[in-house]
Amino acid sequence: MLAAPADPRLNETADLRNQSESVQVSRFVQDAAAREGQIVPTPTPPDTMEDDMSRQPLQQWKHFLAATLVAGAAIAATTSLGGAAGAPTFAFAQLADVPSHDERYTASLIPAAGAWTLEVRTTDGAPVEGAALRLESWMPDDGTAAPARPRVTAALGGGRYRVEGVRLDRPGWWNVKLEVSSPAAGTDSLAFNLVR
Repeated sequence: MLAAPADPRLNETADLRNQSESVQVSRFVQDAAAREGQIVPTPTPPDTMEDDMSRQPLQQWKHFLAATLVAGAAIAATTSLGGAAGAPTFAFAQLADVPSHDERYTASLIPAAGAWTLEVRTTDGAPVEGAALRLESWMPDDGTAAPARPRVTAALGGGRYRVEGVRLDRPGWWNVKLEVSSPAAGTDSLAFNLVR
């Protein structure tokens, strides 16, 4: 006759029963020692599944708190990109070293109180000089916000350009589209994302 496979839950039940019995025995030893005037250290009962389950919410909370602090530090670092005093602040901003869709360029948009700075490089890291740049800022979640067309007003050298007219006048998610065209790497586009 074949024996049925052991149910793992029966093993857990037996383990819990054995733990319970060992705690009862140790209490009996303590009581006897106390009657005789001896001091016996209290044994620590072994961890049970119930103890682990009761600790899980606390452990999850600690992980959540750590992740929140890391995310907060990342947001603070991202939104303080070296802009001038009075530069706008954002709840979230993806503005540094954003790759273009076909991976021809990377670009960074540095916020400032008036004109912003745009830095464009090839994926090899070479500054892109004399590029034709076209920008548009819009709110993907709000169909009533009219898109704005920021414009490049000056080439600053080293692949850096002054941009004026970046309009982020409402709270919410903003997308700043950039199209880059240069003899160095052709035409490609990318998008900066900000939450104000």
